[in-house]
Amino acid sequence: MLFKYAVDNEYLGYTPFLRHKSKKFIKKPILFLTEEELARLEAKDFNSPRLDFVKDFFLLQCYSGMSFADLCAFTKDSVKLVEDRHFIVRYRQKTKVPFIVPLLCKAELIFEKYNWKLPVKCNQKMNCYLKEIADICGFSLELTTHVGRKTFATLSLSMGVPIETVSKMVGHTNIKQTLDAYADVLTSKMIQDMAILEG
Repeated sequence: MLFKYAVDNEYLGYTPFLRHKSKKFIKKPILFLTEEELARLEAKDFNSPRLDFVKDFFLLQCYSGMSFADLCAFTKDSVKLVEDRHFIVRYRQKTKVPFIVPLLCKAELIFEKYNWKLPVKCNQKMNCYLKEIADICGFSLELTTHVGRKTFATLSLSMGVPIETVSKMVGHTNIKQTLDAYADVLTSKMIQDMAILEG
């Protein structure tokens, strides 16, 4: 728009980006743990306080959908009673978008284990330790703190939680962001649903 204005008013002789071709965006596949892999991780005892903490931190992401930064900033004050049920109610650190997610029993047990205050580590170190955990557990995918968040959203969608609800729980700025990120999951869920209709 600005360059068109400049050319129209003869400030420029031509639009400098006219011949530029943008690279096609290649969507990366979503990495997440399956229900079976998540159960295997839950049952694993590493006999190492360092790895046990990293496992617990990662599991909290799988149970809440919170990002690394959101979990690091978490306090017990974020837990609110809404219609006789406890929810985590916060604003995302990255986008300042509100999110609300049920406080699952498994997450509550982990929070209680650490007296509702998680020791903060750097994301790079956590990802390094998660790589070690993935090797020990025999996971084929590379575990990162972001995989925990993706696991929460993916398993929620595959269990039939509506996409509007998942979008609100993970604190996306709009539902299109959720649709774009999880289109493959929604397609496979649709195929499963259609199989039920045919069966």
